[in-house]
Amino acid sequence: MPVLGGSDGGLYTCAEDLDRLWRALFAGRILSESMLQAFLKPWATRGAGRSYGLGVYRYGDGDNIAYYAVGGDFGVDFFTAYFPKQMISASALGNTEVNTYPLLNALFSETSM
Repeated sequence: MPVLGGSDGGLYTCAEDLDRLWRALFAGRILSESMLQAFLKPWATRGAGRSYGLGVYRYGDGDNIAYYAVGGDFGVDFFTAYFPKQMISASALGNTEVNTYPLLNALFSETSM
């Protein structure tokens, strides 16, 4: 684990800060509208309804879209997701490397995505 946070994944955060990040991003306080659209645009497809933009995954289609990011390292694991239509975020942060994908998939299935 890196001693200091860096681009290799040494992020220090909490669920409340991730919620603030999503809300600021979609409110235009971080990127201009054109930059936000470029950031969220699907650049690579990962199967039906799943794609990847410039740093975030995209799940769903039409108006029913969620954006999410995942990450982990030895002893840590996380995901954070944002549902712009509903204006809700959901994040899970753990101090083990236990995979959070089952929780993320359950979240998507519970939101009818």
